[in-house]
Amino acid sequence: MTPSSSRPPRPSPKFCWAIFGLLVVHAWIALEASTHKSTTNDEIAHLTGGYTFNTLGDFRIQPENGVLPQRWHALPLSWTRPTLPELAAAPWTQGLAYQFSYDFFYQSGNDPDALLFTGRAMNVAWGLATLLLVAGTTFRCFGPGAALFATAMGALSPTFLAHSAIATSDMAMTFFFVATVLAFWWHLNRPGLITFAVSSLTFGLACVAKFSAVLLLPMMALMITVRCVSGPAVPHPWRGPDNPVRRAVNLAGWWGGHGVVAVAVIWLFFGFRFSMMAPGVPPGTMPLAWAHVLSAHPGWEPLIFTLRDLRVLPEAFLYGFSYVLAFSLARGAFLDGQLSTTGWVEFFPKTFLYKTPLFELISLLAVVGVLIWWLRQRPRDLGSRLYSWVPGITLLVVYWVFSLTSHLNIGHRHILPTYPWLLIATGSVIWALGKSSLPLLRGRFAPAVVGGALGLGQVLSMVSVHPHHLAYFNALSGGSTRGYQHLADSSLDWGQDLPGLAKWLEQRDATEPPIYLAYFGTGEPAHYGIEPTWITRLPSFDQPTGWPTLQAGTYAISATLLQHVYRQQHQPWSAESETTYQTLRNLEPSFRTMAGHPEHHPDLRDGATAAEWHHAWNLYNELRFARLCEYLRVRPPDAMIGYSILIFELDQAEIDAALYAQLPALVQLIQTAATRPFNPVVP
Repeated sequence: MTPSSSRPPRPSPKFCWAIFGLLVVHAWIALEASTHKSTTNDEIAHLTGGYTFNTLGDFRIQPENGVLPQRWHALPLSWTRPTLPELAAAPWTQGLAYQFSYDFFYQSGNDPDALLFTGRAMNVAWGLATLLLVAGTTFRCFGPGAALFATAMGALSPTFLAHSAIATSDMAMTFFFVATVLAFWWHLNRPGLITFAVSSLTFGLACVAKFSAVLLLPMMALMITVRCVSGPAVPHPWRGPDNPVRRAVNLAGWWGGHGVVAVAVIWLFFGFRFSMMAPGVPPGTMPLAWAHVLSAHPGWEPLIFTLRDLRVLPEAFLYGFSYVLAFSLARGAFLDGQLSTTGWVEFFPKTFLYKTPLFELISLLAVVGVLIWWLRQRPRDLGSRLYSWVPGITLLVVYWVFSLTSHLNIGHRHILPTYPWLLIATGSVIWALGKSSLPLLRGRFAPAVVGGALGLGQVLSMVSVHPHHLAYFNALSGGSTRGYQHLADSSLDWGQDLPGLAKWLEQRDATEPPIYLAYFGTGEPAHYGIEPTWITRLPSFDQPTGWPTLQAGTYAISATLLQHVYRQQHQPWSAESETTYQTLRNLEPSFRTMAGHPEHHPDLRDGATAAEWHHAWNLYNELRFARLCEYLRVRPPDAMIGYSILIFELDQAEIDAALYAQLPALVQLIQTAATRPFNPVVP
């Protein structure tokens, strides 16, 4: 919004205490829920990278994930000084971020739970800061009642609760997207050294929070365009008539100053050193060569290499940006039973509809009604009202245009920066109720009644899924139990439910069937006392999974692996897949005899090397798991752990039919499974 010339109303002490109470509630719920969760996929590399940034001044571990939040999350570790893995070993010298981080968490004598909770507690600060922006902006636009409503909806949102207590850069970047557009619009309307300092510093910090900050550039350009053609006169340091051209020249100069400050901030966070790798520690290589990370986007190569060769920006910053570019072009994704590496236009709209709480959606629909009512009441004020909302409109339009065209369709979290402005908009509902002349809505209590009802609905949405906020799906999508049929990866299954699986296994009788595990995530099951027969794990780190024989038992399968998001070469199951599988299946007796050590059985290898037998086993195991999943995707699970790990109690007849029967028998098994009732137990 545009700061008005008059002094805005001051918030009352009661209002401030109410907002403070909501922040406390949000922090407590988010952190309490996080204690039930293992590390999510990105957290171990995020925290390990931040720790090495802070203590070693070296940026080879995870430079692509935002250096500011990583350093922030790891600040307490600089005091407790957990033990790093051996720096002379390959994970460090080869820049293997996830292997080095796994060793840091689980192989170096550190307490993984303490490391994780520390980082998550630090991240809650970004969630609280974002809620304060929502409260302050809504208060200024629509008053205290609206601000309390919008802040409460955000504080109790499963989306905010999930990402406030995950040590990644998503919530930090959400804060900086909102803060930057607000500060920049303030500066455009009141150019001066103070507003310039606030705006440029906020933009600079956004640049080191996450590389998606590049989207702020078109947002800022659009706001400059609007400011040049409308609004009050722009103060000039020289005399002369005010017109769009002179405004553009003046504001472009201030914008250029933002770039200078941003470059300085970037250098500051990388220690004013160009080299990615610090002196005094074992040297090494980058995980991927420069040419490889830029091969997917050759158009960027001249610019990146010029900036690198001229040392305009630090090497680690340019490498991290290039790395993000390389992996944004094609990435495995899942939506409503379909797989893709280039995504879908409808991915984020559907994700928004599936994972936004129902009462938030109702509030947003009410905003449309408020807009129509307001236009009918005061149509002449449309221009001034739209002008005051330029920051929010700009962010929503630019961000959603980018999201709709993005090939990176891996998580609901990628549209998180749009939620604060939507929450602010819902405050207009409470404001409008207070000014309505309709008989049913007239009166001072209408805003409280409607706001209370919507807020209560938000509470029920949160309670219905607590502490599994990341896996929340609304009733329109079928609820959280149906979430795995719609989305995967960080929208549902980010490897967070090992503690829940361990607790569920503790309640089983010791005589019950063995547990088979296919796990997607960076947690370590052994840390939670889980000793399964491994089917597969992703990532595998350096932990062997063995050469298991699949028999009757309890199968615990991560939703992302069930949907084969990152194993698409075997999806959908085809005649070619079946032929390859049956050919390798003929070797199963030899696989069982070798049991992971083909080098000990030269008489069975038939002239092939041990490495070739390992490759054949890995392919067979992957195809075997893919064939089993063809059945399990249709068969309802017997239980769900946090909605992300699906439990299937399979008898030998099911195993034999799913893995060893001819294809027509498998088809019949799948058709029969489709008729089974869907009623999984959620402990």
